[in-house]
Amino acid sequence: KNYLEGASLVKQYQLCGKLAEIFNNYLDFRPFWIEKWEKQEPEDQDAKWQADLWKHLAGRIPEKHKIQLAKEFFKKLEEKSFVLPERISVFGISSLSPFYIDFLDKLSRFIEINIFFINPCKEYWSDVVSKSERKKILSKAKTDDEASLYLEENSLLSSMGVVGRDFIFQLQDIGADEYGIYHDPGTATMLRAIQSDILFLRSPLSGSGKKHKVNSRDNSIQIHSCHGPMREAEILFDNILEIFESDPEINPGDILVMTPDIHIYAPYIQAVFDLPKDDPRYIPFSIADRGLRPGAGIIDAYLEILSLEQNRYTALSVISVLETPCVSKKFNISPSDLDIIKTWIKGTRICWGIDEKHKDEMGLPQTYENTWQAGIERLVLGYALPGEGEKLFQGILPYDDVEGSRAEILGKFLDFVSALFSYAKKLKKQRRLSEWKDLLIEILSVFFTDEEDSEREIYAVKDAVLNLGTIEKLTEFDKKTDISLICFYLEDSIEKIRGGFGFITGGVTFCAMLPMRSIPVKALCMIGINQDNFPRAHRPPGFDLMAKNPKKGDRTVRDDDKYLFLEAIISARKYLYMSYVGQSVQDKSQIPPSILVSELLDYIDERFKFENGENSRKNLVKIHKLQAFNPLYFEKSSGFFSYSEENKKSALALISDKKTRAPFVSQQIPPDQEDKIISIDDLCRFFKTITVIYFYTSR
Repeated sequence: KNYLEGASLVKQYQLCGKLAEIFNNYLDFRPFWIEKWEKQEPEDQDAKWQADLWKHLAGRIPEKHKIQLAKEFFKKLEEKSFVLPERISVFGISSLSPFYIDFLDKLSRFIEINIFFINPCKEYWSDVVSKSERKKILSKAKTDDEASLYLEENSLLSSMGVVGRDFIFQLQDIGADEYGIYHDPGTATMLRAIQSDILFLRSPLSGSGKKHKVNSRDNSIQIHSCHGPMREAEILFDNILEIFESDPEINPGDILVMTPDIHIYAPYIQAVFDLPKDDPRYIPFSIADRGLRPGAGIIDAYLEILSLEQNRYTALSVISVLETPCVSKKFNISPSDLDIIKTWIKGTRICWGIDEKHKDEMGLPQTYENTWQAGIERLVLGYALPGEGEKLFQGILPYDDVEGSRAEILGKFLDFVSALFSYAKKLKKQRRLSEWKDLLIEILSVFFTDEEDSEREIYAVKDAVLNLGTIEKLTEFDKKTDISLICFYLEDSIEKIRGGFGFITGGVTFCAMLPMRSIPVKALCMIGINQDNFPRAHRPPGFDLMAKNPKKGDRTVRDDDKYLFLEAIISARKYLYMSYVGQSVQDKSQIPPSILVSELLDYIDERFKFENGENSRKNLVKIHKLQAFNPLYFEKSSGFFSYSEENKKSALALISDKKTRAPFVSQQIPPDQEDKIISIDDLCRFFKTITVIYFYTSR
């Protein structure tokens, strides 16, 4: 009640989204709650208002929810109303909610159900618990025998395998027959030894109690600390080339690269890997799981048009709309025409606001100067009369740079701004969802051309807009809303659209870290495994009853990410590559990696001993330099390498420059000479050095 009091429509919409998500989770993970609520009032006061809301919704919506549909399905199945297939196979999943497990269990009485599941461990591990879980159990255990039932065998499995462990427990609980097919990877490399430990539920020092010796040249597990996403992409590129050179059996299609946030890393990946095909370093690649929004000019321009009122119709925002190729093509404005229009806007001093009345409506001083109307009147008058920079006509100074063929450009520009401003008043009004649908489709047709290269974006916008009418019909929501809510809805809807292409296309595949993406590959790389974004934090709303009463099998984003990391470890056949932003660009201070990377390093410390006697972290974690042209990347004994000829030339230039000059300050200045005068030659040499460094850094 406190939240909703005086809340905007956007805040109400956001609350509805949270409630819908929670109710959907109840249907999947607490179906017995829903069934109980529909029969009687819950005793829990926190649940009472949710039960009342659920019954209110269920009573108004004619469609049946999934629990009712499941009951109806099995009733018709008993009556033999339809024929089922002979067999159903479920594969490629890491977990199922209790609702679907129960559904498949009941269905298995009629037909054969096969569930194919990648089990990381062949031993019974349903009672394996993590350190934190074990502490809770020990504190509650009444006897030593009871406490001894819960053992921490393999720390990686117990810490990261919660999702898989609970799924196996649920399958065993319904009495499913289990058939295991396992292959021991052996202990030839560090990666295989860890996979074998997980498979056989071994602790790091089980058996002999001694650390396993590893060759110092073992590169089956690599961890790279970088200065930012761009350096991560550059270092990954060089390391993939190194894998190709050292292991001819591996092809680009054998490499999978995952990242927690593909939207952040996609531009850097594109910048580094997008080389000409005749370049000897060319690597075919594809980027999957990118949403439509990043880099989608049409979507951004469309939303910009709808939100121009909030931006006060600034010159920059209006021009950014016109610069969209689809918009400029619709009004037949060429790139050279755009340059002229930009000059006009700058020359007429257009800043913001349609006219003085528009400024007054916004509660601001009613001034005519620097508005679009003022600038346009100067342009039109400039075509009609010569102003020569000083002659006024009825208080307006004509703009002289509009004559001859430029009149045609002015006409096209006026068509655009008049169309834009004509919708300004329409967008201010509050409308019903179906009315908004009609207006938004009209705006789409007025400002954008529907061509093959823009078809996907146009379709996404149309689909989201047309859905407004469906929402109004299904929800019976007949109130009028403003444009701010519509913009929020469109952004939210389009943001959720993911591209269904680019995954496993024959080249190196870049994708998001999503469930069902960890498939066996020869080289599996993870970039962006940073402390602050992986595993992701899960913050449920305060009224989430599942969070207050957790049960085995409940899903959280954090546990999902942990299990994704574990799946990645067991899915890599030859190489497991990881990188993270581990150094600050500002001061080079060290930034720790994701806690999961630290856990893996702790396990390696406990499990392995390198032949050269070095610490595993020193052997595994490579601390990279800030610039790709650092000379160390081109020295054989440095431990670094690069395949870039361009960066090599830059490094050689830096080295040669150092050899030909003395240091600017060779020793500490004595206290009594702090005010020593510096010669002009030293000062010129200093600025020359700074310029060279800046040039290479900017490149």
